[in-house]
Amino acid sequence: MYYRTVPKDPQANVEWRQERLAKIGSDRGRRRAIWQLCKHDILFWVNAFCFTYDPRKIATNPHLPFVTWEFQDEALLTLSKHVGTSDVGIEKARDMGASWLCLVAFLHQWQFFPGQAFMVVSRNEDLVDASGNPDSLFWKLDYLLRNQPRFLVPP
Repeated sequence: MYYRTVPKDPQANVEWRQERLAKIGSDRGRRRAIWQLCKHDILFWVNAFCFTYDPRKIATNPHLPFVTWEFQDEALLTLSKHVGTSDVGIEKARDMGASWLCLVAFLHQWQFFPGQAFMVVSRNEDLVDASGNPDSLFWKLDYLLRNQPRFLVPP
């Protein structure tokens, strides 16, 4: 798996991302190769090109590179393997990223495998889709899409 080539230290990760994007530039061959890596290695895609948002860091910078922890790697690989085919139970604790991980698993399938459709639910309507609410699931999906390099996002 190529994700092991991506630094897990947040600052080193940002620098790595900047270097990769500079090397890729507008080279269609490199872009296609990176797109293929992202398609076949969800952990590479997340750690190399996704961002997450932490409103508690609004005073400094709430936009963070999505750098997964080891237990998140395992959870994401499990979710990715089972998404659309069988149920997966998650023991959820606060601030462990379960909502983000589930959304990332859905988005990866939708983004890289055409014809996919998913539904998301929450305990109330505003937590599913409320424009401008970072707690909303669709806000998070929009955020994930908006903060990736354009060449990775479907038209």
